[in-house]
Amino acid sequence: AQREAQDAGQEVTLGTVFGVEPRFPAVLSDVVPGSPAEEAGLQAGDRVVALGTTPIRYWSDLTAAIAATDGQAVPVRWLRGADTLAAT
Repeated sequence: AQREAQDAGQEVTLGTVFGVEPRFPAVLSDVVPGSPAEEAGLQAGDRVVALGTTPIRYWSDLTAAIAATDGQAVPVRWLRGADTLAAT
C-alpha cells in the first residue's frame, strides 16, 4: 500500500500504509462568505451532525453527504456549543 500511495503521488501516512482512513469530526474551521453554509447560519467552530437524513460524525461522512445532494438544498443540523441548530 505504501508503494502504491507513493506511485500515485499521495502522502504516505500510517492510514495509507494500513488502509485506515483518519477520522476527523466535521467541525468547520471557516465558512466561505456568500456560501450556502453562511446563508444557513453556519459559523467557524460549528460541528455538523446531520445533512438531510444522513447522520454526520466525520469529515468523510460530510463530504459524501454533500456529494449525494447533487446541488439540491437539504436540511442541515449542527452543534454550536451546547445548542443544536438547524436550517435548510
